[in-house]
This record gives sequence, C-alpha cells and structure tokens, in this order.
Amino acid sequence: MNLPTRQDLEARLLQNVTAAQSKVTYFGEGGVVRSIIAAIAMVLMELYYFLYVAVRALFPSTATGSDLDNLGAQLGVPRKPATAASVVVVFSGSNGNTAPQGTRLQSTATGLTYTVDSDLMLGALNPTFNGQSKSVYIGNAVTATCTTVGSVGRTPANSLVMLDSVSGIAGVVNPLPSVGGDDLESDGNYSARLEDAVGQLAQGTEQFFEVAAANLDSRIAATKAQKSLQGSGVDIFFLPKSLTPFTDAELAGFASQLYALQRAYNPVNAKAAGQEAVSVSLAVTLAQGATLATAFTEIADAVASVVNPLVGFGATIRLEDLVAALQPQQDFTVLVQTLTLNGANRDYQCANTSAPTLTALVVRDSVSGAIQSALISELVVQ
Repeated sequence: MNLPTRQDLEARLLQNVTAAQSKVTYFGEGGVVRSIIAAIAMVLMELYYFLYVAVRALFPSTATGSDLDNLGAQLGVPRKPATAASVVVVFSGSNGNTAPQGTRLQSTATGLTYTVDSDLMLGALNPTFNGQSKSVYIGNAVTATCTTVGSVGRTPANSLVMLDSVSGIAGVVNPLPSVGGDDLESDGNYSARLEDAVGQLAQGTEQFFEVAAANLDSRIAATKAQKSLQGSGVDIFFLPKSLTPFTDAELAGFASQLYALQRAYNPVNAKAAGQEAVSVSLAVTLAQGATLATAFTEIADAVASVVNPLVGFGATIRLEDLVAALQPQQDFTVLVQTLTLNGANRDYQCANTSAPTLTALVVRDSVSGAIQSALISELVVQ
C-alpha cells in the first residue's frame, strides 16, 4: 500500500475545498462574500471621512465656511460681516435750508449711491465731531453712508455729486475719501482671530472685556477697556467703523450684554470713543502741467490713509508717516518743513481713549501762493 505524501494530501484537500465552493462561499470576484466585504469597506471609508470632517470642524485652525461660523458662535466671536463705507460731505447753499436725512448722493468713481445719515441745516454749525481742539467747530458737514456694503462702496475725495434735488441746496463735496467699507471676513482672517480669542478670553481682565466687546456688533471697529475712574467696574470705549457715533441707547445695550457675559459681575460702563480733530497743512511745489486741484485730491487720499479713526485708540500721528505716504508723487513735491499737525511741526498724540479724525486740510502752492482748502473754507471755522 502506497501512503500519500503531505503534498498529495494538501492537493487533494484543496481540490475537495474548491469543488465544494459555491457562489456563497467563493471569495473571488463575483462571490457573495467578496461583495459583502466590499460593501462594508465602502461604508467604513465614508465613516472615516465623516470623522475626519467632524474633527476638522472642532478647531479654528482647520474649520472652514459654515463650520467656522458655528465654532465662532459657540465662542461668542461671530464672523465680521461686510460693512458700508461712510464719508464726510459738505453741502453748499443758502443758510437755513435743510438737506434731509436720506438725501441721495452718487459717486462718480463707482456709480454707487450714498445717503445722508441725518438732517443738516446749513449755517447751523452742526457738531459732527468732538475734538480735543476746542477752537474747531464743524459746519455744513454731515456723514453719508453707501447703500452697498463692501469695499466696492469706497469712494475717493471729491467724487460725490447730488443725486436728489433739494430746495436751497446748491451742491455737495466730499473733501476726503470714505472710511470703512470692508468685505466679509475671510476664513483665514476669521480663523486667526478665533485662535487669538480662545487664548484671551480670561474672565475679569481688561483684555477679556475688549475681546468680548469687539464682537458685540459688526459696526464696532475697536474697543478700549480700562478700570473705571468713577469707582469699581470697567469703562469700555467703543469706536465705530463708520463716522457715525453710537447712540446712548446702543451703548447701554452693549453694557448690558457685557455684564451678562462675565462671571465676576463687575459694573460695566459703555462709552463712545472720542474722535480728536486733526488738521493738516503743507506746501507743495507742483510739477510742470500739474494743477493744485489734482494735487489736493491725491494729497487728501494719502493723508487720510494715515489720519483716520480706524488707526485706533491713542494713536500717534507721525510726521514721518505722512511724508512717506505723500512721497514720491509725480504731480508735486512736499516741502517737509511746512508740514504741520494742528498747527505744529511735530508728531501728534491722541488721548488713550480717542482716535484721530481728519477735519482740516490746507495745501498751498509754494510758487503761486494759491491755497486749496475746501475743509477750511466750508467745513471748519477756526
């Protein structure tokens, strides 16, 4: 009798197993078991993907879109929406006549519409700004806001014209470019701000109040918190993105919301940030063929990039920054020694709870002596 070898036995067993396989037990392509395993693998792959997406949505550094918005809502730090640009406008006409709130103006640069924020009576010396300079008063000037939000609404100096006809109003001019007009905050900027907020939201500190206050309303550009000078609690100063200050009722609402957010229950006093009046004067030498009017518009744009409320609280307006913004230019050369801030040839320091506002600009042609200054003649009485 010949005994089978191990190899013979293996071959016979494999032959028997293969012969016994059916469509149910077959592991190859088309088999039931193979199909079941493939289906389970597909479901597991989707579960791993959903887990990956869910984990990314938990952290500011990886979340995007609506996931980032949801995370910000949980932290009390919403995404900054698009905002409308605003601008100071000066009306001309007969004293006693009123340019009513809602009067429409149009930008010749963009074609977009601006509306006047409040009634303005010509000749009434309407107090648009609070200035540290007690000799500066504003007349025939009011703010106007673009009806279209975002950066598309920004307009340069001397670009607005009347769209509505108003009895007794001869015309309008915006001697300075608009302020604000921001687009919807991008995922990248929002993510970085959320990560910063997570590290700063420590209860009871001035930093906590500034972070929490800045996220109460999309119109808030910046906040400044300090210990109350009137006793216990904290004073918080609010700087708007536009040129329109917050009302007393809005400030009271901000204080109420902040009080509820804290655990220490410190008294909260919400206050409007001061806007310090800053006047700029300089002389220029015009290039051949250039006009003072053209140079004035370019200078107004450059100066407003350095002197505006959005540079923040306690800002130092430096002469060297103004010179850098004004040079080099093809149409003119600035005589640096003639450059003054509020009448002095030195840097200007705003108060700790105030931001600068450009309220006067005087440009003189060093050769002819001609002066271009719509702000001095129509906006500011000194």
